[in-house]
Amino acid sequence: MGAANFSEAEKLILEYLYVHPEGKPSTSDLVHVLHPDEMSTQEQEHSAYKETQRVVENLLAAGLMKGERHSGFGEGNVYHAKIYLTNKGEAEAIKQRRLNEKMRLSDADREAAQKIAEKMKRFDSEPKV
Repeated sequence: MGAANFSEAEKLILEYLYVHPEGKPSTSDLVHVLHPDEMSTQEQEHSAYKETQRVVENLLAAGLMKGERHSGFGEGNVYHAKIYLTNKGEAEAIKQRRLNEKMRLSDADREAAQKIAEKMKRFDSEPKV
């Protein structure tokens, strides 16, 4: 089974929900997961909220999480509360964690190989007696 292609925002939310199983955040709470820095304008806040709600809806549509849907602010808007991972979502979060671990290991292996190559270059360039 191959890993699904998730956006960085979707990965962040999956990871957040996985490591915070006791919490049941809302769309508003998850805005701060995706945008941890304070937003200085109302326009930035609105844009961040819309992006977060879109990510929440993508993960809901994929069956990876559930939550309560509520009428939002303004005509035709909704938001979600008490969001949690489904069994499928938990499985995907675990897959993503393992994939990230593998990538970190690959980076570490690459760095180690580069250090060895640098040492070999220095050794090769030293004058032979």
